[in-house]
Amino acid sequence: MFVKLLPPSIRKYLQMSKPERQYELRLTLWRTPLLYILATFLFVAITLYLDVGIGLAQYVPVFFKAEFETTRLLISSLIGGILTLSAFTLNSLLVVLTTFSGQFSLRL
Repeated sequence: MFVKLLPPSIRKYLQMSKPERQYELRLTLWRTPLLYILATFLFVAITLYLDVGIGLAQYVPVFFKAEFETTRLLISSLIGGILTLSAFTLNSLLVVLTTFSGQFSLRL
């Protein structure tokens, strides 16, 4: 009943045998990022439970507690580093593609 509502790209996996399904899932690129996303949600749930549910913050020594400004500085530094790395990677990729496209152009 609910199988008909699924898109055909997902429905094909339900019609395969188990060995075929395992082989196809190993070949696709979305399996590993999906596992990372699920693990991230699990870690977030555990962290929120420890922080809000149990109240673990009251048992942590003062040495490990961070103020708002410290956390803000750390996050802004990490975001700046990630943006710099992304820009450098994109620039390098464009240089490589430009170099290789020049190799295959027509000579006049």
